[in-house]
Amino acid sequence: RGGRIAAYTVSELLASDLLYLFLRLGITAKCEFISGEERGKGAFKASEIYRVCVSTAAPVLRRFAEIVTPVHQEKAKRLQEMLKACNGSAGTDRKDILPNSRSILSEIENSLGAVNLGSTTPKYHKNVTKETLSELLKGYRAKIDKNTPDEVVQKIKNLENFVYGSARLDRIVSMKEVEYTEPYVYDFVVRPEGREVENFVGGFGGIYLHNTQMMVARGGQLVFSSVQLAPGVPKLWKDKPIVYKGKIWNGDSDQAPLRTYGEFEQEVRLSFKALMNVMLEGDYWGKPFNFPKPEISIEPDFMEEDKEFNKENPNLPTYADLYDLTFELSAKFGAPYFDNQIPEYRGAGEGISCYQCCAYNFSSNSDTDSDFDDKLIFADGKHFSMGAWQVISINCPRAAYRANHDDQALFDELKHLMDIAVKLFKIKRAWMQQIIERGRMPFATQRPKDPITGEYGCQAVDIEGLVYEVGVVGINEMVQYHIGHQMHESKDAWKLAIRAMTEMEIYSKQLSEEHGMTIALARTPAETTTGRFAVSDILHREYSLCAKEVVKGDIDSALAHIHETRDLPIYYTNGTHVPPGADVSLTERIQLEHVFFPIVDGGNIMHIFLGESMPNPQGLRDFAMHIAKNTQTGYFAFTRDMTICVDCNHLDSGLKDECSNCGSANVEQLSRVTGYLQAVSGWNAAKRQELEDRKRYGGTDMV
Repeated sequence: RGGRIAAYTVSELLASDLLYLFLRLGITAKCEFISGEERGKGAFKASEIYRVCVSTAAPVLRRFAEIVTPVHQEKAKRLQEMLKACNGSAGTDRKDILPNSRSILSEIENSLGAVNLGSTTPKYHKNVTKETLSELLKGYRAKIDKNTPDEVVQKIKNLENFVYGSARLDRIVSMKEVEYTEPYVYDFVVRPEGREVENFVGGFGGIYLHNTQMMVARGGQLVFSSVQLAPGVPKLWKDKPIVYKGKIWNGDSDQAPLRTYGEFEQEVRLSFKALMNVMLEGDYWGKPFNFPKPEISIEPDFMEEDKEFNKENPNLPTYADLYDLTFELSAKFGAPYFDNQIPEYRGAGEGISCYQCCAYNFSSNSDTDSDFDDKLIFADGKHFSMGAWQVISINCPRAAYRANHDDQALFDELKHLMDIAVKLFKIKRAWMQQIIERGRMPFATQRPKDPITGEYGCQAVDIEGLVYEVGVVGINEMVQYHIGHQMHESKDAWKLAIRAMTEMEIYSKQLSEEHGMTIALARTPAETTTGRFAVSDILHREYSLCAKEVVKGDIDSALAHIHETRDLPIYYTNGTHVPPGADVSLTERIQLEHVFFPIVDGGNIMHIFLGESMPNPQGLRDFAMHIAKNTQTGYFAFTRDMTICVDCNHLDSGLKDECSNCGSANVEQLSRVTGYLQAVSGWNAAKRQELEDRKRYGGTDMV
């Protein structure tokens, strides 16, 4: 009727099933809810009517006619007339047509008024292309004013996200039913011309391709995301019931028979491999993905192969195969971060832990969390939501300046600074409590409903479980001023650093008990803080002379420009690290730094900066496993400097001023700032100076 192919029903379920049926048959359709005003008087008596419409685009119409033969002669005649009218239609083979676009465009035009763009005006298009839609959106944007309804503006934004995003349309040429032996189907892939496509998403009522690795910006801030990857199902999770479709599959009901995570070993291994392959290939230009950060878990469970499983599944990658991929990625881009759970203090197998952000460590086990076992199986919606309320950094070199070479005075000053931090933590907690009580933090405090029972579950974020972090900056400069030597220059200096950190660790536990809050000691990432503290001390009348003795970087340049800018090329050493430019072997650096990991329970990282030549992945793996099994290092990364040409997209090893491929000076240098890869052009002067000072190591140093 009226050039439309539609079916009407009062059943939402039937309408959904029809959509799915059409999808399976390769027919594009949509479902609309018809209001009373649209139906008109006496059209239908039911209160709710659903209309399922089939697209009348030529390819869809032909497909519909192949499968459906109307019983009613008049309707069969109309269908043939529609087919005849669409014969020879232009553009029927295009793959970039956006189906069902007229509906949403009509809604926008009804609010804004028709947009006259000549031949691109939507009235000429039943289904527009992305190119046409881009032109339409420009016209829509020009007509938005303060009276435009918010929902219309949001629809325009949604269309803009589609047009300017990474989603791409493709036509489904054919679909066929295949036999499978497994009782459940978890995933499927599409292989056009035999080529496997991994980033495929099938949705109820529509299918689309999407690049899941795209970088998204929110007000200029990249989404800081991490994904923790294990090459198999950890022992702790193997016998735990899975959560799927709103149910815990623990066997308590016929609708949810017992299914455990251990059954999904195959899927875990294949997912790990797929992610590594995507990251190894790089983005469109061949450069590494900044995010999500691949956090590779090195666990005792995976140090030996599951020989029986491997024998039964010879086509699946082994643990060794998967770890090899991670070190291939390290050798190529330096992208992975290794979460070493082998040391005894990490408690592998007894609890869960993860490194997130720039190296903050969060953990939970049955000793520290009474709901730990329930959270493992999501009982009553209980779940892990590990994180921190606040991080406050301590200027450790200034504590040494104030202590004036007295050990006890130094420890007292550090504890005094921690006391000040606790006061700030309390202010933050009281302020946030007011926000929560007034309902101003709805996302974090929401209590999702159980989809089966309808009862409210646990709060999304466990507010009381969040920790407070005291971060340290400049431990090396602290001991350097205190006894006249840096950590790598004197065993006494190194021992003093350990003693000071131990005093702070013990005191953090005392403060936790006294104030009823979990306080952890951490290495502050300090992308800006190491430079800011150094500049502040240089400017301070009382501490300027002290700071000049120990700050790192280009002190002469800093003093020459100190009255012009505060962005100066001087800094304190990050956390408990040996200075980046210290002339020590890689083995010595590791021996000096690894002992701090059990002390700094709130998070730490060891950086291994690589030279320009690409290391051998197998050699990198052997060295990394030696670190994991023979040191206390809990978290480490191999960093490779790179240069990408903006003109030709060529990727060079090392930091170059010109492209080796085309000679262009329009290049972007990439490196790890503290805990993530970033363009060097966005770094402050202190971090750029640190980058220049870094001592880099090659394959011969990894022995």
